[in-house]
Amino acid sequence: MKAQYAQKCAEFLESYGPGYQEAAWFLRQYRGLWVPDLENSVYKFDSMRNTVPEVPAGLMEDSSTRLVLGMDTGWSDGMAYVVTAYNQHLERTLYVLESFWEAKTDNDEIAARINGYRDKYAGHGMHLVIDPNNAQLNNDLRNRYRIPLDDAEKVDKKGWIRSVNTELEKSRLMIVAPEADDGEVIAPNESLTRELSSVKRRYKGNTWEEDSRSGTWHCCDALLYAFRCCYPYLFKPRPDIPKEGTPEWVAERRERMMASQRRKGKEARVRQRRR
Repeated sequence: MKAQYAQKCAEFLESYGPGYQEAAWFLRQYRGLWVPDLENSVYKFDSMRNTVPEVPAGLMEDSSTRLVLGMDTGWSDGMAYVVTAYNQHLERTLYVLESFWEAKTDNDEIAARINGYRDKYAGHGMHLVIDPNNAQLNNDLRNRYRIPLDDAEKVDKKGWIRSVNTELEKSRLMIVAPEADDGEVIAPNESLTRELSSVKRRYKGNTWEEDSRSGTWHCCDALLYAFRCCYPYLFKPRPDIPKEGTPEWVAERRERMMASQRRKGKEARVRQRRR
């Protein structure tokens, strides 16, 4: 009996792996916990892990913060907009500030919304990237409305989805989702979070594609376009600058002066030898 039990345990571990206690099915069925099952989802988005009520203090006040507006174009499918922000000197995290989706918008309405985002975040550099498939719309926005647009890259979509999922699983891609205030629900990223949660994979042999039966993914595509142009992974903290008048500040100034004198002395010796 003991040997049979040990054999069944070995077969169980071989089938489900040693981390089975963290699997969604185990947590739901054996521990009675509600957890999302991300195994068949295109995006590994978890609302408990990947949302914050607001951006960190200082992010939008720092002049080094960079913004990217990604746009997916369409008419009946709608226009999707996703605004992202990052700062290479504060932290290695990409924040989605807001997103929006709207169907059947004309060029004036599209240009007005883009310029609205540019005016709202005028204190920061905003890079605009758009789906290149609609060349006529893109050229109109550039020429008639004087909006500086760059065509988004669309190669290796699945590879970029894998990169996005890595950032989601490491909590380095965070979506701003403010909490309700006095009964008023504020949802600047409702369209994006709904798509990230609903889009499933549809397998065909050894490959997969997004399953249109599970919903649309226009905001997700806009996020991918913006994600390719964001570089939070180049995070490098600013060096600590001592406060003026402190002993550390005096020591740093002395070291800089001595280094300058050594450099000038070396240059003078070089000139003398050349003579």
